[in-house]
Amino acid sequence: MAPVSRWLGLFVFAAVAAAQQPASLVVLVQSEVRAVDFASGVVGKVTGEAPRQPPPLQRRWHGMDYASIPTKAVWSPDGKRVAHVLQTFDTPVANGEIAITDEDGGNLVVVTEDGGCKKDPWWSPDGKRLFFSRKARTERAPGLCVFHCDGGTTAKLGNVQLQLSPRPVLLADGFLLAIHKHPYVYPDGIRHAAPKYHHDLVVDPGVAGREPEIVLRDVPIPIAMEVSANGLVVWLASEQQLLRIDRRSKQITHRWHIAELGDAEWPVRFGQLAVHPDGDLAALTFWGLGWKQGNEGGRDVVALVEVPGAKSPADATPKRRNVVVGNDPRLLGFVAPPASVPASATGDADKDETPKD
Repeated sequence: MAPVSRWLGLFVFAAVAAAQQPASLVVLVQSEVRAVDFASGVVGKVTGEAPRQPPPLQRRWHGMDYASIPTKAVWSPDGKRVAHVLQTFDTPVANGEIAITDEDGGNLVVVTEDGGCKKDPWWSPDGKRLFFSRKARTERAPGLCVFHCDGGTTAKLGNVQLQLSPRPVLLADGFLLAIHKHPYVYPDGIRHAAPKYHHDLVVDPGVAGREPEIVLRDVPIPIAMEVSANGLVVWLASEQQLLRIDRRSKQITHRWHIAELGDAEWPVRFGQLAVHPDGDLAALTFWGLGWKQGNEGGRDVVALVEVPGAKSPADATPKRRNVVVGNDPRLLGFVAPPASVPASATGDADKDETPKD
């Protein structure tokens, strides 16, 4: 499943309505939208506006029926258009085309229809550009493309060092936060048969046309990457650890091993990552079975990691807790600033606290 943190742009309204709405994390559990309240740990109905499910879309291309994948459809920032990933499952070859429709599925705009595999669309903050990953049948590796909605043209960004997994993040100022991969230069100058690669967290020049800003060198290969609304706090999740990085100081402010965050009998790995707009709270799900407490399995548990003192110079002890939200939750995003978790609430984190209607 696509990291649903791509829905975060839909929740910009929450920063304004924070005073009226309780702090909560929106999740999708068995096709039902639910909210996790930080203060109480209660999993209940969403108050205020809830994310809508994109309308289904079908189209016949080259003799095959393509259908949109709801979990990979992305709403535009104004909530009036949808970028669809259309796939056919009649062939074992990876495939996918991109199309844009209105919120009711009308006014179809064909972005791609040339075969190959296109996926992972996301919008620029102004809604004028749509980025997506593209791999042609004759290409060995995918590349990053941008579709200009006004002119209807598509261009491929030629930075071969740009990593598309995890998906780059388009910052509010138009620059692209991404992972760059580059070969290690050995002191002896000899080219080894199995080259070693380094991965740097950078603000990429591919979108705005300037020299890259190296935020942090030699980061672990991440599975997921998310950033605060102002682009100054970055969270990276790898198979082994979670990092919180301050872009201003270019330092890792906090680091956790996966064993500290999960509650599993057996090794697990990260599933999804969502970061609150202020950068001081992250929510994670895990792939794996065999939780120590209760009978939960799969991704029933959402781990909340809060850094309440991140804005102050003094060191703060991050708060960590697990909340049982139901079968196979998908992160949809945050709807309000995080509230402090009372000590009395942490002992109830492993109960199924879904209120009865």
